[in-house]
Amino acid sequence: MRATLGAGRLRVVRQLLTESLMLSSIAGGAGIALAWIFLRLLLRLDPGDIPRLQQASLNFWVLLFVMGLVLVTCLLFATLPAISTSRMNLVGFLKTGGTRGVVAARDRGRNLLIVGEIALVVVLLAAAGLLVRSYVKVTSVQTGFSSSTVTCDIALDSRYAGRGQGGAFFRRLLDRIALVPGIEATGAVTILPFSNSHSVTTLWVDGYRDNNKETLIDGAAVTPHYFSAMSTSLIAGRFFTDADHDDGGSQVAIVNQSFVRKYFPGQSAVRKRLRDSSDPKAPWKTIVGVVADVRNESLDEAPVPQITRPSMTSRTPASLYALPCRRTHSSPPCALP
Repeated sequence: MRATLGAGRLRVVRQLLTESLMLSSIAGGAGIALAWIFLRLLLRLDPGDIPRLQQASLNFWVLLFVMGLVLVTCLLFATLPAISTSRMNLVGFLKTGGTRGVVAARDRGRNLLIVGEIALVVVLLAAAGLLVRSYVKVTSVQTGFSSSTVTCDIALDSRYAGRGQGGAFFRRLLDRIALVPGIEATGAVTILPFSNSHSVTTLWVDGYRDNNKETLIDGAAVTPHYFSAMSTSLIAGRFFTDADHDDGGSQVAIVNQSFVRKYFPGQSAVRKRLRDSSDPKAPWKTIVGVVADVRNESLDEAPVPQITRPSMTSRTPASLYALPCRRTHSSPPCALP
């Protein structure tokens, strides 16, 4: 109607762009308002184990991003329709009563857009359904440790090699971390779950019929409070103590449930003996505890038998350790003092 009354093409395009900008601005403002509301609700529902959640806020960069998104949306979804509308055939428009005043190419383009939108919706719905299904399966998997435990990796250089300097360093470090307000437990381990690293050792189980000199098993060295820091459940026996580490850690070991099912089915593994060497002269280790299975590789792979031995003794070399620490819900994120 504006075109028939004498409005030029540029005027019509400008009007449509203005209308689109108004709609985009309203949508952007509504998005910012909803983000502010949901952010307040999220902070109220803070479980306490999400690092730096209380620092989340809407700042200048968020507002700048929304403004840019509004402009891009306006230009992207209003320019082409505005140009197409400005090419209206006024004579044909008036003759047909306004039912077909745009070139036929507009109908073809509209049909292609509709088909593309439907195809994208189908793909997005299928992907969303698979994502929700995968998320439900992942959350139902028992990992054997707390996923909210804060961890870090520390590698010492050659200066700490030998003379027990590596073990002394980690003992001092763990003691200092334990002094941070809100920290409940700290520990260290040579191989952290899901770290894509492996540590294997030979195995010889006392009384097991199928012992083999080539049998290998996953092994790791931990500090006394490692299992507490990781929230790994104790099934039988006890955890390591400081006394186990002070005597060199060569006399005791802790195994997981998969180890018990394979080597001591239907029996208690506590006080059973094993060697991490096929050498008959190697000392025996006594199993003092059984812990829950931990998935070390990935969530879709079943736990494997594992042996855990004490670490941080006077003979501990300088190497790579993962330091998990468990904190209270009200405490700040774990930080090295």
